[in-house]
Amino acid sequence: MNILLFAHKKEAGAFFKNRAFQKTEIGYRHDNDHIIFTGSGKKLSNFTIPKLKNVLMRNSVNRLINLGFAGILGNDAKPGMIFNITQVGYIGGKHKTYALEKLTFSPLFASCYSLPQEINKLNDWEMPQKGLVDMELFYLVQDLQAFPVPKYAVKVATDYYNDHITAVELKKQSDKFSYLLYDFYLTYFGEK
Repeated sequence: MNILLFAHKKEAGAFFKNRAFQKTEIGYRHDNDHIIFTGSGKKLSNFTIPKLKNVLMRNSVNRLINLGFAGILGNDAKPGMIFNITQVGYIGGKHKTYALEKLTFSPLFASCYSLPQEINKLNDWEMPQKGLVDMELFYLVQDLQAFPVPKYAVKVATDYYNDHITAVELKKQSDKFSYLLYDFYLTYFGEK
């Protein structure tokens, strides 16, 4: 079983439009792929992580794959570019970084940094010069380290973090970004 982790439903829109996922007790299933929506912040720590640990203890899982949207740090990327995340860290404190699995044929690699929800601007913290930023990947990887399952992450760059694009504006473009993730998934993990 592959577990596909998305923070929000809009990120997985193309998966649901192109495949017949059925609701299950752990999320949604189509063939060998299971989608679980993680959320971020308190939902992630209070609900999703315990649920994922239970799934990992009870099932044979081939891969954990976090797919989603991420903001761009610096000027090395443009919206619409897709990255295989090979390292994840945390902004806002002294935390460890974690390595993730590297896709052999991925065209682009990047680091991703997760933020605490209370940060409004990165200027308040020590800011990496380049990479991507999201709200959930670090917490997922950190809390699931004890499980010997290959962990992957694929992020589509949606906007420049310091531009502070609103959720409404991002939702308007979510179909386009979701299809980019879906095509990447089929190419590197699926049947395309």
